[in-house]
Amino acid sequence: MFKNLYIILFAILLTGCVSPVKQGWQNFTAYYNTFYNAKQAFDEGLELNQRQQVDINPDQPIRIHPSPTEAGQEEFERAIEKGASILRDHADSKYLTRAVSLIGQSYFYRQEYFSALEKFQELRSLSAGKELQEATIWQSRTYLELELYEEGINFTQQEIDFIDDWDTDLLSELNMVLAQLYSEKGEWTEASEVLQDYTGLLKSNRLKARAYFLHGQVHESLGNNFQALAAYRLSSTIMSEYDIEFNSKRKLAQMHRQTGDYESALQLFRSLERDDKFINDHVDLRYEIARTYQEMNRAQEAVTRYNRLLRDRFDAPSSAIKAKSYFGLGEIYRDRFNDFQTAAAYFDSANTQSVNLSNIYEDVDAEEIARAFGEYASLKNEIERVDSLMHLSTLNEAELDSVVRRIRDQQADRAEVSRQQNLNSARDIAESPDDATEVLEFGFLNSKDPVRKAEAQSYFRTVWGNRPLEDNWRRQSALTISSLDEEPEMANDDSETAVATNGGSNLIETAASAGIDLSEIPFTEEEKNRMKRSKEQFKYRLGNLFFLSLNMPDSARYYFNEVIQSSANQDIIPRAIYSLAELEFSENNREEMVQKANLLFDQYPESIFADRIAIRLNIDYDLEDTVRTDQFETEYTSIQQNIADTSYEEKADSLVDLAESISDEKIVSLIYLEAAENYLKAAQDLPSETSVVFYNSALELLNLIMGMEQADTRVRRRTSIMLESIEELLAELKEEDEEDEIMIERFPEDRYPTDPAGELPICEDVDVQLNLAGGTSRIVAEMNWSDKQKSQLPDMISYRFAINPDGSIEEYSILSDEVPAEIENALNSVIEDLNFDPVGGDHSIRCKLNFPIRF
Repeated sequence: MFKNLYIILFAILLTGCVSPVKQGWQNFTAYYNTFYNAKQAFDEGLELNQRQQVDINPDQPIRIHPSPTEAGQEEFERAIEKGASILRDHADSKYLTRAVSLIGQSYFYRQEYFSALEKFQELRSLSAGKELQEATIWQSRTYLELELYEEGINFTQQEIDFIDDWDTDLLSELNMVLAQLYSEKGEWTEASEVLQDYTGLLKSNRLKARAYFLHGQVHESLGNNFQALAAYRLSSTIMSEYDIEFNSKRKLAQMHRQTGDYESALQLFRSLERDDKFINDHVDLRYEIARTYQEMNRAQEAVTRYNRLLRDRFDAPSSAIKAKSYFGLGEIYRDRFNDFQTAAAYFDSANTQSVNLSNIYEDVDAEEIARAFGEYASLKNEIERVDSLMHLSTLNEAELDSVVRRIRDQQADRAEVSRQQNLNSARDIAESPDDATEVLEFGFLNSKDPVRKAEAQSYFRTVWGNRPLEDNWRRQSALTISSLDEEPEMANDDSETAVATNGGSNLIETAASAGIDLSEIPFTEEEKNRMKRSKEQFKYRLGNLFFLSLNMPDSARYYFNEVIQSSANQDIIPRAIYSLAELEFSENNREEMVQKANLLFDQYPESIFADRIAIRLNIDYDLEDTVRTDQFETEYTSIQQNIADTSYEEKADSLVDLAESISDEKIVSLIYLEAAENYLKAAQDLPSETSVVFYNSALELLNLIMGMEQADTRVRRRTSIMLESIEELLAELKEEDEEDEIMIERFPEDRYPTDPAGELPICEDVDVQLNLAGGTSRIVAEMNWSDKQKSQLPDMISYRFAINPDGSIEEYSILSDEVPAEIENALNSVIEDLNFDPVGGDHSIRCKLNFPIRF
């Protein structure tokens, strides 16, 4: 018997049969090990990914949940493969939802967001409770990374309302995602409200510190500086990531500065600079300290600190810090020292750094400022060049030769000094690296080096002698001459003759040996006048630059007046007067503008700028007083005296009749122009459909003027300007008419609603409630219509009701078309017995009620 039992057991072992308990244990071990391996691979990838987090940009809204990086790709791929094997081989295991979540998160960190979105949607369909809430957070985060902000907001708000029994911490975290979605859309008020309500409920210090930081940024965008300061202070008190800790404290100091508490700002910046934990950010903090002194109007201290920062070769600033430092120096020299040329050099230096200034300065066009000041420096150099050349043209040959020789010797001395300094610098660097910066760097234009400063003063005296230290006498390098080879009889004075004699060749050789070009010094009156005209042109361009680009009207006014008061360039004076008039107009100085207009009318009546300013002021200046003849004097005077100035149409018609009796085209053009102006005045206060008649009349007269060969020149110029304006206006009116025609075609008169009150509101929208449980749906349900009957009806049947204040029905009528008579009669029989809740008031209310046929 026992022998048979052993044989049976041995056979069972040979056939591989095992007990159900043991089989279940093996299955559990298999999918547990698979999930464990998947989770281990995911954790390794997550650690690599988070270790490579990029530094935050405090000038852009930060992410409370940081975006994934490129690290850990292989580990996440391995986690996806292991998780997929659980779904494939162990679909009934309790690790199913955890595996789906792991796969979704792995796709998320691999930045395969659409695959992640599918997995999170699948997870939400499989899970409940906290798992469902966590899946909702991940799906919202995926919308955030996909930049589907509107969809993310709608989804998140819907799930907040839909899911019951939210875990407080998970609900707070989901609201953090919602706040980030609002921030990305620039909806700052909504973001602030969410952050205000839920940040304090977060359990994670990491998320809480980031949330307070984002709230500070949101308040900054809203202009709430004191609230931003409070938010940054809360963020700075939480022990969290290094990046957040540092930037929250720096932002706190910046907000102290922004709110005018400069001492607190300096104290905090200095405290951060002394903290060795932030040693990598010391350069940034030194910039912040310099910026604070600048905003305190301690300009000299700020300049010293900016220069010290820029010259530090052993702790060199980044390109962004360089750009901001140069820009700050430019602002100081522009606003505090009134030194525009030095400011231009600094703005140019800021613009040449490898950064986009528009990303740093959002409230000002930094690149345009740099460009404008660069143009300013160029124009000032051109003016100084002209002044230098004009001065050199007054020297005789001996004086000029002396200047050239001294410049040559000075250049040689400077080259030797530079060579010695380089040698000394190299030796000093080897001996004392700490002093290298002081040896090699002497500030902008060597202004900090006393040796070079003395050399510059000596060089100035060598070139200019005892000339006064005034503007426009600071340039020595551009020395040119143009008439050295002319014949002696072409010269106008002794100095020109002397340069043109045999000694001139020696001077040219001396200049060439010094690397100096003497080819453009003006000696003839024609060359001097041409150079003076160029100088006035440069001044006019400076005025325009100050007016149009730099928004400095006082400086623009100064240069325009300089041009007007000069007689060197008559062609540009009327342009300068017109520009000055425009400047006064922009400043609402109408009296000053009229004065400049009168100056144009009096001194430059034939200038096109006189015509332009007359049109701008809507005034007439006497075009006709020089060309009237006795032929029409009496009739013209009669028109002016007997027709009121406001009877524009009558006056225009009379002037046209008068012009038709005159053969002189010059006089006719004057009369037509005045008639056209009256037609335009007649059109001003009329509706578009009527005014177009007068505009066309004016246009016809102006076209006649342009076709006249003998028309007055000034009239033709003024006519061309008016023509352009009228044609643009008529084009606009035509577009409006076409739009009106399109609307008429799209909505024919026979399709307009017959109800004089327009579209009826839905009864529920105006708080008119049907006094019946179940409402209109119940009425339709109780009609017991068959499916065949319903198929013949529209989806919804609408009725118009007039409801009395007590809720009774005053009247009703059907609005829907194509409703069979028996259906309408059946509904009417029910409606007659309906009542509404009292609506109050003194009058009946009209509204629409919809009966849904198919739900």
